[in-house]
Amino acid sequence: MMRLGLHMMLWMVSLSAGIGRGSLIEGMKRALSLYESTSYEFRMDEVRGTITVQDDMFRIQSDESEIFCDGGTLWIWDASTGDLIVMSHDPSSHDFSQNPVGLLRDLDSSLFKVGPQTSKGDVTTLTLKPLDKESFPFTSLDLEFVKGNDLPRRAFLTARNGNIHTFTIISANKTDKHNKTWFAPGQNIISEAQIVDMR
Repeated sequence: MMRLGLHMMLWMVSLSAGIGRGSLIEGMKRALSLYESTSYEFRMDEVRGTITVQDDMFRIQSDESEIFCDGGTLWIWDASTGDLIVMSHDPSSHDFSQNPVGLLRDLDSSLFKVGPQTSKGDVTTLTLKPLDKESFPFTSLDLEFVKGNDLPRRAFLTARNGNIHTFTIISANKTDKHNKTWFAPGQNIISEAQIVDMR
């Protein structure tokens, strides 16, 4: 459960969109490239937190954990256990746990069955289903947009085991550009961590 939760938090940083089936995807790609550095406040199921995204780097902060990525290395810090998991980061990967920003920013729609798209009032929902189910940790992704807003207000991710996770974006704000070291754990974490190196 925690593993999928971490994957979902990593993935959520890659969300934004526009209006109309083709333009939803194009709008998403434009929105993800709009600012050099953006901070999102989110809620995933019962977990709240923030994600800061800058190029292929990101930092996710929640009560459960903190996830860092400097574009080359990914660190998952669990303060409750003291574990710091270290993994290589592949910015070209189709796995959102490795590439939460680039996966949708550089989305190749030929990898998904896009649609159906449904509208009710001012709300439009777009469904994405991976054609190669082995390449993605989810079987369906439904993005919910409110007319006139390029940021989806909610996403429903159906995991391979059938569990559905709800992700809500509360706010998004342009932020000042951070130094690359801000996207890596500080010495205070490294000095007390039990490091699990999976590279």
